[in-house]
Amino acid sequence: MGLLITGLGTNHDMVIAGMYITPERCEAVAFANPDYVMPDALMTLAGNPGGYTDFNTMADSDGVVGVMNGTSEHEIADQTFGEDRINVQANLDSLILELKAGRCDAIALTSANLRLAAESDPEVEVSEGFWLIDPGTGEDIIGAGAAVFQPSDADFRDAVNGELDKLLADDAKWEELTSPYGFTLDENHPEGLTAEDLCPDTYQ
Repeated sequence: MGLLITGLGTNHDMVIAGMYITPERCEAVAFANPDYVMPDALMTLAGNPGGYTDFNTMADSDGVVGVMNGTSEHEIADQTFGEDRINVQANLDSLILELKAGRCDAIALTSANLRLAAESDPEVEVSEGFWLIDPGTGEDIIGAGAAVFQPSDADFRDAVNGELDKLLADDAKWEELTSPYGFTLDENHPEGLTAEDLCPDTYQ
């Protein structure tokens, strides 16, 4: 993601990789409004033997969480789980093998990715979506993806927002485009959320 931002204005004029909007990134770039949101979820063995429903209540248990290296889930786990209760792997396939081998009790990742992986695997199930909670502030961390621009291209960003507003207002069209990837209107449509909502102090 860092290379995509540093390449703005030289290698490319716009990033459309679904980059999450964060206050830190808002200090450096201009974000369009979100075109999707993505809650987290937990994957467990079928029947959810540990009864885990979300990341933060799991942190209060003795369960071992599986996370992908370098993700938001990994970052928050490092702050809320003991080191011996975090199983870090390079990819989801490896995490699922660890889950089935009993070396972790649940996998924390974005809900759409987990549900796609669970569709054809009766040995696992996926929880309802939830937001990660920032350990420092206690606030929800809203995973919202958007296009990215140079701050000097705010007019370009605003023009994209105008077209995006039309798409987001057409629920049927948005769902047609996103549903093949596991997105739903109930869970993944941004419903009027803006980049300024997520970065009120650093919005450009």
